[in-house]
This record gives sequence, C-alpha cells and structure tokens, in this order.
Amino acid sequence: MTAHRPKRANPMLSPSAQVISAYARRLLCATDAAVARLADKNDAEALHDSRVSLRRLRGWLRAFDDRLKLKRRQRRELRRLARATNQARDAEVCIHWLIKLRGELDSRAQAGVQRFTAYLSSSRDQNYRHIRKQLPHDWNRLSHKLQHMAIALGDSKHEKTIFQQAYSASLHIYAQNFITTREQACGHPDAMRIHHLRIAGKKLRYLLEYSLPWQSSVRPLVRELRVLHETAGAIQDLQHFRSLSEQAFLYQAGARYRRLLALYADPGADQRTLRHPDLTPGLLPLLWINRAACIRQAQYLERFRRNYLGRKRPACLLHLRQFLAVTSHQAKHR
Repeated sequence: MTAHRPKRANPMLSPSAQVISAYARRLLCATDAAVARLADKNDAEALHDSRVSLRRLRGWLRAFDDRLKLKRRQRRELRRLARATNQARDAEVCIHWLIKLRGELDSRAQAGVQRFTAYLSSSRDQNYRHIRKQLPHDWNRLSHKLQHMAIALGDSKHEKTIFQQAYSASLHIYAQNFITTREQACGHPDAMRIHHLRIAGKKLRYLLEYSLPWQSSVRPLVRELRVLHETAGAIQDLQHFRSLSEQAFLYQAGARYRRLLALYADPGADQRTLRHPDLTPGLLPLLWINRAACIRQAQYLERFRRNYLGRKRPACLLHLRQFLAVTSHQAKHR
C-alpha cells in the first residue's frame, strides 16, 4: 500500500507570532547559507543569491515590523549590507549588456569597447574582493541579533490574532503602494518612476510568494509581476549602463558634450545626420555606446508603457484586485 504524504499545515490559521517568527528564522538561515558561499571564488551565483536573500528578509521584516520591532540601528545595518553589493552587481550586469549590444554598435564605437570592458571588469573585481572580505563578517554579527529577535517573538504567549489577519493587513498596504506608484508612473512614464514601480511590485511579490503553497489563486498574479520586473529591470540596467559608460570615459563633462550626448541619445534621430564631434577622439566611442543603449532602452520603455501603463487595467492589476477581495473575505470570516 502506497503511503500518502501528509498535507502541509496551513499557517494562515496559526497564531501570527509563531508564523512570522518561524519564517523570519527560515529566511535568516537562507541568507546565512548564501553569504557563506561568497567565500568560494568559483561560485558565480553567490552574489546574486545573497542579494535576493537579503531582499526577501528585509521585505518580511518590513511587512511585520509592528510585531518584530526591529531596532533602528539594525534596520540601517541591514539596508547598508544590502546596498553594499550594488556596485559589483551593476558592473557585472553592464558587462553582460555590453556583450549584447556589441553587435549593434556603430563601427566608430568599437575602439572604446575594450576600454569600457576593462573598466567594468576592474570595478567588478575590486568590489567583489571587498564584499568577500567584509560582508560575511558584518552579516554574521547582525544575523545573530536578528535570530534572537525572531526567537523572542516566537516565544510570545499573548498572541490573539491568526496569521491570516496580519498577512491581509500587510498585503493591502503593499498592494495600495503598488497601485499608487503605478498611477504616478502613468502620469510620468520615465525610467525613474518605472524603477519605483518595480521596487513596489517586488516588495508585493515577495509577500505574495509566501502564500503560494496554500493559495494557488495567487499564481497568475505572481507570474505577471515577474514579467513586469524583468522588463522594468532591463530599463534600470540600461540606465546604470549609461551612467557607468560616462564614468569610464569622462572625468568632467562640459555643456558642449552634454548637448551632443542628447542628440546621440535620441532614438528617433537619423544616424546618418548625426554630427561628428570635434572633441577628444576618445569621446566618440562613448557617444555611440550611449546611443546603442538608449535605442535598446527605448524599446523596453515602449513595451512597458504599452503593457502596464497604457491600459486602464493591465492583467497584473486585475489579478491583484481579485486576490485582495479573496484575502479580505478570508480575514473577516476567521
């Protein structure tokens, strides 16, 4: 006779303190493991996994801050550790984008590609060395304190609410922030506001993913949010690409160069009519590299506006409203 695997207990019906504490400790263990992998120089995914683990942990601690009561200095330290990985990640991603764009670059940009690649590689390696040396030490010290905080919450004997109610309250706050941020992006659909929408959506998605094992109705929404994040992420990556390209080629940019850059950065400009600037020869590749990045970024911007900002009710918003109605009903009747 085949033994049936017992169903996992639904934490939505358990006391809030126990669920919040247990998942916080689970995220802390996952972050411990990811950060420890940074010691392996051959682990190409260690940095990415450490960043994701830190983001998920921060998201959970923020969502239930009223119960976990994270100290201000601990919150600041967690934010600092998460941001400490940004420069290495930006350089690494920009190298990938340079490889993608290389076939689209004007021949006059090829002379600067090697220089830009060397700059990005040096920045990535330098930041990686610092992260491998400092991040594990700083994280281990903070992790120990956060573990005690989570355990103390789990030992609480005075919890009266079930997790469904606490989860629904946090979910509605995150959902409203996502809806408001989308409305702001609709009014001004530029790279900065799309980035803010991506951040709001990512916080919401991490919270939604917790309920996936028990609420299958959330799957379409999570899937839609992942696609949104990929498109918005490409827009932000190309923004960093453009910024780092200027750092690689310029120490100080004059107004004349800025005017030229604006012309080259216009995806609608006819490439045959662009002026050949009478500038330092090393600046010409920068103009063409920026132009290739701007054209690609404009394609992603148009796709994002069409799919998420141009419609009154994109799919992700419809799924979100439906799921909020379900969770509100569940919270009220339990």
